[in-house]
Amino acid sequence: MVGILEQAQGTPPATQPPAPQVPGAAPPETPGEITPEIQEALDMFMSNGLNIIHDTKMEGIIKNAANSEDPITGIADATLMVVSRLEGGMEKAGMDLPLEYIAQAASAFMQDIIEIAVSFGMEPFDEEESYAVYSIVLSKYLDQAVKSGKITPDQLQAMSEEVQATPEGQKIAQAGPQGAPPATGRQPAPGIPPTGGA
Repeated sequence: MVGILEQAQGTPPATQPPAPQVPGAAPPETPGEITPEIQEALDMFMSNGLNIIHDTKMEGIIKNAANSEDPITGIADATLMVVSRLEGGMEKAGMDLPLEYIAQAASAFMQDIIEIAVSFGMEPFDEEESYAVYSIVLSKYLDQAVKSGKITPDQLQAMSEEVQATPEGQKIAQAGPQGAPPATGRQPAPGIPPTGGA
């Protein structure tokens, strides 16, 4: 059975580079390695995420991010807002989704949000800008995960070392300082509440 994540990860539009992936954190490629419980949670996560992204209120937030002075941070904050909302709903439902699947879903959500932002007049991101967005999303998400006790600082350090040991992970790490988004000197996008991080 093909899950929603696989369906949502179709070919990205020609104007966007492929979404950066977290090395060592991608869902298993071999069919059968994902449990039915995780597949169900992932399908629900992806479906609900797409509903949130295409909600009129969220599209207004994305439009504000697209037209802000710092669309990179705005798109990252919008992506993190979707992920945080979904996690809250999953917790209330008594469901859990491992970090590697959340990171993969965040990448897919980020691409959808970028596409919507481009439709609102934002210039398409190049590969470096896409990595910068993903770096901000990951650093803020992991900061929240440590603060909430979902992961320990030691686990965060081990994950960071694993990611930075790969070429893809080095691109993500270079896109922004560890634990903080790149300093832009610009104000956050209007209409997007702060989500933590730096």
